[in-house]
Amino acid sequence: MKDFKVGDRIQEYQYINNDWKNPIIHLGTVLEVKYTDKKDIYGIQQVLSEVKVKWDRGEEAYVKSSSISFEDSPLEKEFKQAVKDTMPLIKEKLKLANQYLNEAIKIADENGIPFTTNISALSQSYATPSFFEKWKEVSKEVMERETGVYGGDGFYGWQHSQVCY
Repeated sequence: MKDFKVGDRIQEYQYINNDWKNPIIHLGTVLEVKYTDKKDIYGIQQVLSEVKVKWDRGEEAYVKSSSISFEDSPLEKEFKQAVKDTMPLIKEKLKLANQYLNEAIKIADENGIPFTTNISALSQSYATPSFFEKWKEVSKEVMERETGVYGGDGFYGWQHSQVCY
């Protein structure tokens, strides 16, 4: 759970026409934090419900705490730009790899020859060890939101589901 305090710098993403790749990012400062009581099996808990924000564009508004996050650090901003610059190149190479993998499967099927490969044909995520070296201060939340890769907590390579074992 995010623990916002008065004075924190925050951001909110706005997506126009479902354009998930080019959000508008609104920045602001927390003015007030509101909690509500929520009853659960342990009793009554104080839960962060909404935050009053003074947006940099001048207006003030209450927003749900789930719709905002802390403002990106300079390193997180650099990472986001690196994702935008690099992802098209990665996707281009993966498209070729997929094409070649499909050709290998066709050859194997035509000839009845099974094979193993170091390429994942199951479309799992690939967690590169260099992410943790180069971007170690980028939050997991930012990495997941920007790349669509979830998890990667110390695991490298192709991320396979436990269901596959």
